[in-house]
Amino acid sequence: MARDDVLRSASGRIILMQGGIAGRLAAELVAHHHVLNGPTLVDMEQVGYYGNIQFVDDRICMATLDIVCGVYHVSETRSGGFASHSSWWPTQSTWMYNTGLAGDQWLPDAEDFYVKRRTVFEADQPQFELKKSSVWKDMLNLRKRTTRCIISSSEEWARTYIATSERFR
Repeated sequence: MARDDVLRSASGRIILMQGGIAGRLAAELVAHHHVLNGPTLVDMEQVGYYGNIQFVDDRICMATLDIVCGVYHVSETRSGGFASHSSWWPTQSTWMYNTGLAGDQWLPDAEDFYVKRRTVFEADQPQFELKKSSVWKDMLNLRKRTTRCIISSSEEWARTYIATSERFR
């Protein structure tokens, strides 16, 4: 299975660290201690900085995250043109930016969604079907306004803490 191959590769570590739905799917196969292995230093990106210190980690592309989420590019036009993509799970970008489930944080509501969806999958029930991203967005738009406010405030608090903490000077 392509998804399992991706998760068992060096990419599994960074996918687990991404959090969100891709991170939760990765948690099925990737042991958390693999996060401590650090980057492979093959394909890196800057993930943060403080002053003149750069923090880097492995880069993960959206196509790889799409494999984990079971994305299919569906042609719905007679000419064969790309019309939409459908997936077994919400895409990572939909999860992170278009839901009220706090993106990279894994909250009880997110786990409830995951467990219910996984149960339907394991029972091979007809309700487990591919869904377009617009359907995922509508389904997962739970408490988005409140969640975004909390995330924004948390990010601001973290920036202030890092900027004023003696640990980072």
